[in-house]
Amino acid sequence: AADRWDNYSSVSSDPINDLLQACTLVRHQSGKNVNRIAMEEWTFNKIQGHPNTLARVQLTGGAGSILTPAILAGILRVEESSILITSQSYNSAVMSATIARKSFLGSDVVVAYCEDGGLYDFGLGHEFAFSGYGSEPAVVVKYRDEKRGVLGSNIIRVGSIVDFKVTNASAAYLFVGA
Repeated sequence: AADRWDNYSSVSSDPINDLLQACTLVRHQSGKNVNRIAMEEWTFNKIQGHPNTLARVQLTGGAGSILTPAILAGILRVEESSILITSQSYNSAVMSATIARKSFLGSDVVVAYCEDGGLYDFGLGHEFAFSGYGSEPAVVVKYRDEKRGVLGSNIIRVGSIVDFKVTNASAAYLFVGA
């Protein structure tokens, strides 16, 4: 845990340097510049408050400056639109239980080059979808089951007809538990 980005007292913890190294690695492995850095808002907050980050930003932006996505993009030599800071979450509790919010990314950070698609692209991965059921990549089936429960039940089932595949793992770097 010495290199975790919330371990402010460790000399091994340096989020900006780690991100720079990951961007350089992806650039060298894929031959393309990073165009997607995704992290949870909580993770970005820890990077903002890190002493090494504060020192670096104050050198470039002046006293009292804080890290913004624009400043981070400049440091990492990527477009500002490449940095995605998300606060999306879902309820991981079973039905009727106390709400248990979990974020989709958690403390992981993805640094990647992505492309829209094509036969010879260099992007990280793609979404493969079968659209035989219409324009949405999911199917919802609703039906009544009179033998379920005392008075019968309405059954709703959702099926996904989407498959996400990593097609070029060298186009990304994943920080697990940053």
